[in-house]
Amino acid sequence: MPLGPFANINGHGHSSPILADGMLILVVDQNDNSYIMAVDPDSGRKIWKTDRSETTRSYGTAGVFRPSDAPSQLVVPGAYRLISYELRTGKKLWWVDRMAWQVKCVPLFDGDTIYVNAWENGGDEGQRR
Repeated sequence: MPLGPFANINGHGHSSPILADGMLILVVDQNDNSYIMAVDPDSGRKIWKTDRSETTRSYGTAGVFRPSDAPSQLVVPGAYRLISYELRTGKKLWWVDRMAWQVKCVPLFDGDTIYVNAWENGGDEGQRR
C-alpha cells in the first residue's frame, strides 16, 4: 500500500506499526493531515482511516487497551493530546488534553489503569491546550 509523502521532518520513522486483532495499525502524525489507519496485513486493503487533525507531528506508538467493561481501544499519545479510538472501527472515544508537544512513548496498561509518560523539557512552553 503506497503511503506518503509525509509532512514530517523525520519522514515516517517516528511511530511503530502494531498488529492488533488481525489489523495492522499505523499512526501518521505529521505537520498537517495527521491520521490513524487500520489495514489488512495480508492484502494491504484499508479497513478504516480516522482523521487526527487535532494533533501534529508526534512520535508516539499506539497501545491496545482492553478494558473489562468496554470494547478494545487504541490509546494513542500525540502532540498535546492523548486519544482513544475503538479498535474495530477507528471511532474516537475519549481524549485527554494538556500533554506535551512531542510525545515519544507507548501507553502501558495495568487492568483498567493507563500510564503515559508525556512531558518534555522546553519546546512546548505556553503551547499546551
